[in-house]
Amino acid sequence: MERGILKKLSVSFPREAGNLPVYSRAQGQIFPPEKICKVFQVNRSSYYTYLAGAVSQRAQANKNLLAMIKEVHQKSKQHYGSPRIQQVLKAHKMQVFRSRVACLMQQAGASGNEEKKI
Repeated sequence: MERGILKKLSVSFPREAGNLPVYSRAQGQIFPPEKICKVFQVNRSSYYTYLAGAVSQRAQANKNLLAMIKEVHQKSKQHYGSPRIQQVLKAHKMQVFRSRVACLMQQAGASGNEEKKI
């Protein structure tokens, strides 16, 4: 049955950190949720939380942090990269790692401009 699930669902399922595979309720009527969860290695409780539309605390924190990052980036006239933005956030008493700032900046399509050294 698991092979049939994968064959019939011709849509690619992105497995990003913290996200469940894209899955509609209509497909749940064809395949039992237990089998879908087994195939994609997801807990049933996570699946039902996903269907309820709950947003994780980390996702909410990332959304708020991204807003601050965009604000700092715009104030710097899009010159600051992740190290400088991290320093500005640290000055505002926010504990955040540079790698997290860099990841959020990359997702938002923001990058710092390198000045040419002569």
